[in-house]
Amino acid sequence: MPLFRRRTGSDTEGGPTGLWNRVTGRGAGRAPGAVHEVDPALGDQELAVLRTRAAAGDWAAVRDGLTAAADPAELTWLLAMVSEVGGIERWLPEAVAAEPDSALPLLLSGARQVAWAWEARTRASAKYVSQEQWRTFHERLEVAEEQLYEVAEREPGWLGPWYFLQISGRGASLGADTVRYRFEAATRRHPGHLGSHRQQLQQSCAKWSGSHEEMHHFARTATGRCWTRSCSRPGSCSRRTGSRPRTT
Repeated sequence: MPLFRRRTGSDTEGGPTGLWNRVTGRGAGRAPGAVHEVDPALGDQELAVLRTRAAAGDWAAVRDGLTAAADPAELTWLLAMVSEVGGIERWLPEAVAAEPDSALPLLLSGARQVAWAWEARTRASAKYVSQEQWRTFHERLEVAEEQLYEVAEREPGWLGPWYFLQISGRGASLGADTVRYRFEAATRRHPGHLGSHRQQLQQSCAKWSGSHEEMHHFARTATGRCWTRSCSRPGSCSRRTGSRPRTT
């Protein structure tokens, strides 16, 4: 069986309850009241394999899994999920150097720098983040911005760099106009991309210089556009199109 194939409803054993049990680790053998940890692969066995190979530093296998993605949205989702695997920043520079004509390892590296930056900052309120954490956070975001912009220049049609640039721009406090530009750049390449809409929704929140009114206005207008342009296509709103939302 190929590393990545499009899932269908029949792949979910036990229906919605079976999938939820796999994602949360519930089921037989778990004691009542036990703490349930969410599966980082979200119950997707093929993604779990890809993350395992990323953790092992097997770039060839990771590259094959990424290039098997069905479309730009699925590729971006896979990149987001793999970018959260700790330690891949140690071997990614070698992968980038080994394939100077390919923008894919550089895109994964940029995505990892974004995730790694947020790991340094943590999800704590700003007042509880130390100066050292802030310094590391911004250093990693600066590397991410440089790498992601290089990918965008080399592959002007790619969705991925613009999706991750929305997250890095918000973290670097580049302002609503800049992040909005990046959202629009992403959606020009993939108008119904759910992940990009999630990022812009975050930017519209009061905590990120927006407001409740702005947030609700964006949600209402974007929902109508998404349904008209994208979600009317079969499979366009599958679980693998949304990327993992970065909500901190």
